[in-house]
Amino acid sequence: MEMAKEAIKERCGNNQARYMRIWTLFEQRRSDNIIHPIHAAAAFLNPTYMCSENFRENREMKDGISFILENLVATEEKEVFMGQVQLYRMKVSSLFTTASMTMLKTSHPRIWWDYCGDSLPILRKYAIRILSQPCSSSSCERNWNAFEAAQTKKRNRLAPKMLDNLVYVRMNTMIMEKFNTLEAQDLEPINLDKLRELPEYVDSERDWENDPLDSINEFTDDVMNDEDLSWLDGDFLSQI
Repeated sequence: MEMAKEAIKERCGNNQARYMRIWTLFEQRRSDNIIHPIHAAAAFLNPTYMCSENFRENREMKDGISFILENLVATEEKEVFMGQVQLYRMKVSSLFTTASMTMLKTSHPRIWWDYCGDSLPILRKYAIRILSQPCSSSSCERNWNAFEAAQTKKRNRLAPKMLDNLVYVRMNTMIMEKFNTLEAQDLEPINLDKLRELPEYVDSERDWENDPLDSINEFTDDVMNDEDLSWLDGDFLSQI
């Protein structure tokens, strides 16, 4: 979030009014559509982030832990769970041993908890569940490639049911391909210092046909250079 904030500020230059309007909209979209309490809880339970210099405990993280307590933790485990959350927060020596601190640099957070979390068994169980969930950008992107692949000139007279089936098959194929790729990355640690870099499995030389990012970047440049931001008001935002 801090990187996003700095990027928006840089693009807006010294125009404080423009920056505040765009940042307000960004925060609204983030809180309503992108960031779920479980995401904040996952950040809190990520031992690499917990031990980093950039760690800042905030209200969202506490709300995330409360969400887990109310919705995931069994009734008979609630008190023990919160007690172990406090021990983890205090970085007790029984958990953060020399071996576990070394593993922070070599292992995925899920594997770290599985191997090092024996002293906090209840918290360990729920941390593994949460940190095992893959990340997705589907809440903040709109990709019509699957629909466009099915709706070609030769297929533009397909019945709605057949078109739905083609899109369904196309999307499932793409998901399986991505899953197989990410599965191989699941054992690697999360490097918080390289969030701006593309993963190794992304081919930067690939020739993307009609890459949607090109049009997005052009649109962003136009928006940032536009003195008239009246389009931000009204019904337009409800369509984003």
